[in-house]
Amino acid sequence: MSEKQKLIAIIEDDDVLRRGLRVVFTKHKFEVTTFSDGKTVFENFLSKMPDVILCDYKLPKKNGIEILKEVRKSSQTTPFFLMTGYYQDELALQAKNEGANDIFEKPLNMEKLVEACSNIA
Repeated sequence: MSEKQKLIAIIEDDDVLRRGLRVVFTKHKFEVTTFSDGKTVFENFLSKMPDVILCDYKLPKKNGIEILKEVRKSSQTTPFFLMTGYYQDELALQAKNEGANDIFEKPLNMEKLVEACSNIA
């Protein structure tokens, strides 16, 4: 009997990285849904909240912290990981204070990212 696939939502505006993350997480037995901006995410979350969220910080329409705040209004427990190419201690502190589980600096270490998402989801 196989265990249920975990649903991961990946929010990333870079097409190449978004597709790459889809491939990596699919290989690790996740069901993957992807979004290229912060606006279309919530239209889809209304029907089903994912098991884990992986979100870029700099996005069109809403940034990752704004998305995190919106997610936390609906779910305090959904694991949320922020990715950024613009890492600063202040951003990491803000993300943690808003309820992010962790923040990953780009270029991403895929092994650590998958491990974090797998262990918490």
